[in-house]
Amino acid sequence: MNEFEVKYCTANLMRKASRSISRELDKFLKDKPIKGTQFSLLNTIDYFGVTSMSKLSQVIGLERTTLTRNLSVLEREGLIKTQTDENDSRIRLVEMTSKGKDLIENSFEQWLSFQEKYVGELGKDEWRHFIQMLIKIAKV
Repeated sequence: MNEFEVKYCTANLMRKASRSISRELDKFLKDKPIKGTQFSLLNTIDYFGVTSMSKLSQVIGLERTTLTRNLSVLEREGLIKTQTDENDSRIRLVEMTSKGKDLIENSFEQWLSFQEKYVGELGKDEWRHFIQMLIKIAKV
């Protein structure tokens, strides 16, 4: 394998894998009112609790404008609410609503099946290695 051949372009292969994984998550969540990318964002908000948009942007690796656009969809659906920090008006806080928590809880089995598909396809050791590599790549 020659790492300088176009067919091994890191950016192209990562985008292709990302689109494939996103489509697969959408299939698992087909009966839910949101897409997989929105579910992942909602799941992250649930994990952190009330958090700033800046921290969310940093954690998930989205530019703030892209994050704002994605959050507006979740807010329109009543899954989150945003508000200004009472101590610093420059900070916007994001918080899960009870409707959002219900959606996460009611989607857990589908998400778990989605995760299990990849663990099953790759095997636990290879899946763990894959996750470690994604974490490492995200830090480059």
